[in-house]
Amino acid sequence: MVSYVYLIQNGDLFNIGLTNNLERTRIDLRPGELVAFLITEEPGPLIKNLRKIYVDNRLPGSDYYRLSNSQVNECRSILEV
Repeated sequence: MVSYVYLIQNGDLFNIGLTNNLERTRIDLRPGELVAFLITEEPGPLIKNLRKIYVDNRLPGSDYYRLSNSQVNECRSILEV
């Protein structure tokens, strides 16, 4: 099944996650703005890797991260392959 791994910005926070329905997720995370996404049939390794890379920036108990501009660009480049 096709899934989307995404980066959505909401203010100064970023949500890194995965979904099977990107449009529904965009609505659920309003007023967040979609920054980047990748369509994949194997989302597990990618989302695990992204969350590992930015673990120190994660807000406890959430899928939100406080990322620097360079980290946003890095994440975007990973997702826009």
